[in-house]
Amino acid sequence: MSTALAPADTAVNLTACPFCGSGCTLTLADAEAFPVLGDPVTRGALCLRGWSAGELLDSPLRVLSARMRIRGSPLAKAPLETALDHAASRLAAIRAKHGPASIGILASARLTLEELHLLAGLAHAIGTPHLDALQRLGTVPGPSLGLDAIALAQGILVVGTDLSVRHPQVHRRVLQALGRGVPVRFVGANAGPLATLATEWIRRLPGREVEAAVLAARPDDLVLWSSELALHGQGGPALRRLGGAHSWRLPDFVNQLGLQEAGIHPRAGGLAAYEMLQRAAAGQLKALLVFADDPFEFFPALAARAFQGAEFVLVTDAVATRAAEAADVVLPGSLLAEKAGTLLAADGSRRAIEVAHVARAGMSEGEVARRLAAALGGKAGPAPRAAAFAPGPDGAAPDAPTPDYPLIAALDGATLWSTHPLVGATVTARREVWGPRTDFPDGWVTIHPAAAKALGVRHGWTVRLESDCGGLLLAVRTDPHAAPGTALVPMHCWERAGTALGALEVDPCLRIPVFRPRAVRIGRQ
Repeated sequence: MSTALAPADTAVNLTACPFCGSGCTLTLADAEAFPVLGDPVTRGALCLRGWSAGELLDSPLRVLSARMRIRGSPLAKAPLETALDHAASRLAAIRAKHGPASIGILASARLTLEELHLLAGLAHAIGTPHLDALQRLGTVPGPSLGLDAIALAQGILVVGTDLSVRHPQVHRRVLQALGRGVPVRFVGANAGPLATLATEWIRRLPGREVEAAVLAARPDDLVLWSSELALHGQGGPALRRLGGAHSWRLPDFVNQLGLQEAGIHPRAGGLAAYEMLQRAAAGQLKALLVFADDPFEFFPALAARAFQGAEFVLVTDAVATRAAEAADVVLPGSLLAEKAGTLLAADGSRRAIEVAHVARAGMSEGEVARRLAAALGGKAGPAPRAAAFAPGPDGAAPDAPTPDYPLIAALDGATLWSTHPLVGATVTARREVWGPRTDFPDGWVTIHPAAAKALGVRHGWTVRLESDCGGLLLAVRTDPHAAPGTALVPMHCWERAGTALGALEVDPCLRIPVFRPRAVRIGRQ
């Protein structure tokens, strides 16, 4: 965390950091981002991602023009109105031929609350029940507490999440509480910054954090957790056993709670985001509309099949992504700094943002949704309010180590931002997370140096990571912060490693893809 004064003596418009769920308020001056003094979240401090937010405005990866293609041909520039009309025409033809449920819509936490409601209106106009977001991740119903809860806590229990990566402002407050003498206990495997500083470190292998937290929690503890639990299949147990007035499920992304508020989640008869990709890959979903997200980020193979299997794909985004490269029509969207609207902060409060910079091109994602809805308006009136998301049954339990498979493979949550489209469109934040990807472009598995020594392997060597379902070749990356007994794969290898190891599953509770911790072994090549 670094601090600086926001520019004084000028009238400024306020926007929000477009990255994590901390909810930092920013102002822009000459395309540079600054924290707002007096803001209850930033208190004059930003993480490196926040400081880099201004770089997005003039990034060479900005999408500045519409593009279209005929299948089998490269994308070519097109007038915005022509591309928008073509998209509406194709969607109308697909709906007429295959029915409204042949179209799916993927939303994003990078949109304002008003834009998310416009997407719900678009789904209503089309008549499709398929509206969800991959960035919903581990979002579950529960109280949204504020940063003041940390200041008032008599004890703090952090469960299975690296706050320095997931929620820097919460991490900052927890360290301050620790400095005041508040007992801070950490439940988890890896030796992140908080684990090594905590009053007590309760070590548990991935997939076992919730059961340990239930036993460790004290009546007056503030319990903090994030989607790292849900992404390892513990969403249901966490929801049932860690819920309560003093439990705070921290959002990962800037307006992730807005997805809930706007009803962007699976509803009765509707497909979840991952299910849409699966159906499109099988040729059963004929059109995909993607707004400000990139399904290729974590699931490149499935996304490629889905984009090929669908008859038509529209991507609207402010930055270039692999999804945009594979789409049939690409429309330029806008950054949060170029929009006015409302966001739901991590504490559940509504935060208004203003236009802090003139839009570079195109129209906002919300305006695209509004225009398409007008062109496809099959049903009059606003979209009906979606029923609250109802969690389903729990998924399979995590593996335990065995003599034949003594390590537990899991996702490395610290790599959450390494493939995020906005991080890739900056210089500063991208440099922070791309070091290992430069060294190991084909992916890696992280193990403790002692484990590497016991296995007779060295940093950089290629090994076979193997479960009882199969295996794959990866480079070894040694890190003393990795817990002994674990084999961590970066999140951009989620699909490849999860498929090979039999760890990639759909959690029936939250209807999201998860990496179920699997017992594995490492063999020399």
